[in-house]
Amino acid sequence: MQTAHTVIKRYINPLLIGFINLSGLILVALLIFEFDWRNLVLTLVNFIFPAYGFFIGARKIVETRVMLHGILVTLILSGVYATVAASDQLAYSFSYLTITWLHVASVVLLTKYLTRVTVAKTTLKVGNRLPDFVFDDHKGNPITRSAIGEGPILFYFFRGNWCPFCSVQVEALIREYKNILAEGIRLAFVSTQSHDEMQQLADKHGLVCHYLIDVDFKFAKQYNLVNRQAVPAPVGQGTDTLYPTLLLLDQRNKVLMLEQTDDDRLRPEPEVVLEKVKSLGANAYLEEVIEKRTAELYKEKEKSEKIILNILPEYTAIELKENGSTQARYYEQVTLFFSDFVGFTRIASSVAPQLLVDSLNAYFKEYDRIAHELGLEKIKTIGDAYMLAGGLPIRDPEHARKCCEFAMRVFEVGEKLKETNEKAGLCVFESRVGIHTGPVMAGVVGEKKFCYDIWGDTVNLAARMEGCSEKGRINISDSTYQLIKDVAIVEPRGCLQVKNHDKHEMYFLNGLSR
Repeated sequence: MQTAHTVIKRYINPLLIGFINLSGLILVALLIFEFDWRNLVLTLVNFIFPAYGFFIGARKIVETRVMLHGILVTLILSGVYATVAASDQLAYSFSYLTITWLHVASVVLLTKYLTRVTVAKTTLKVGNRLPDFVFDDHKGNPITRSAIGEGPILFYFFRGNWCPFCSVQVEALIREYKNILAEGIRLAFVSTQSHDEMQQLADKHGLVCHYLIDVDFKFAKQYNLVNRQAVPAPVGQGTDTLYPTLLLLDQRNKVLMLEQTDDDRLRPEPEVVLEKVKSLGANAYLEEVIEKRTAELYKEKEKSEKIILNILPEYTAIELKENGSTQARYYEQVTLFFSDFVGFTRIASSVAPQLLVDSLNAYFKEYDRIAHELGLEKIKTIGDAYMLAGGLPIRDPEHARKCCEFAMRVFEVGEKLKETNEKAGLCVFESRVGIHTGPVMAGVVGEKKFCYDIWGDTVNLAARMEGCSEKGRINISDSTYQLIKDVAIVEPRGCLQVKNHDKHEMYFLNGLSR
């Protein structure tokens, strides 16, 4: 349902403005068919207010009460004179007289009555939250609400022109405002012009405050703080241009207090302001501050936990968070996966560093995704080598099968990236894989940069399985084969010598049956 203000703003005001601007043109059209000097005077009356409005807008002059009253008196007197002059031919000039007085009535209604509705229905109300806004500082630099500082801010909007009366009023306010600083509330004086007197008064009383300029009345116009009916300043040094307004905002721009007057010689009483500010005090914005700080801490906590979970297994991260340390664990049987890229050293020496890293990342981020899907634990990468484990930190009887499935999918990734990497101008690699099953110890080492790692002869043998593999093949040990032989499709390789170790039975894994 539309309010009276909305109806006036959307429909009545534009209708009156349109009629005011078109009435003169209508009478000009009538004069073209039959000219008469009396009707010419009536026609000219209809151009007085549009011409005044154009002059104000073109010269960017702030309309004052004296100027508005002057133009209204001129308009009404001109209308009366033209009516008297045309009274002997009332029937002939009826259309001109009707349009002229409708024009005058529209101007009076628009300027003296309907605008009051607009001022009264401002969105500047206690409880409303304002969008971000920008003022200028005394040096002409733009300054945002957040740049002024956190916490509540008390804005005092005062007259646009400085005079001795301003000095008396503002100095009285400044003396009282020094007490407001103890409430943890920042102060900001806002005008439409730069005044050195403001800073001098602040310095005189040792007041730390912000002095801001509302350039081109941007904020004042948006929230109807412009005093368009202002009278000349007491010493004739210009006019008031803003309604004296006190506005207390919290750190989220919620209006906590609003004191405003349309009397240009009245300033809000400092004692009243101080009493209201003290009644609000820290409690007025304490909940907002706590809520904001809690949200910020929670967000930072989530970020920290996400980073830790990207480094450590979840259960290990929880243990570290709760106890400040982790307990090393022994696992009787886990399966380890090792892979590297054939000819990586040669390729790395011939490409740019960023290109190499981007190419590796294209592969490893896919490996990470598959590992997460299968519930496997990535241990680390070393250069082009990728190390992964199944069966830790959560023991899983399917660890061997899952690692072998991971290996099969790694080669699927390689086939997919052959095309996409070439199109993207990245390097294309070919993998070889080694898998071995056995006991390991696992834990966290380091104090500055945590690292979850595993130790044991199983680690060495898994690395040797990868070293004994071939391009595009998955080499598994006998211990792994015994766990998956019911589903494994293998190619026996016999007993092969392992560097710094005994001979070991090996198999090339060609697939897994369902």
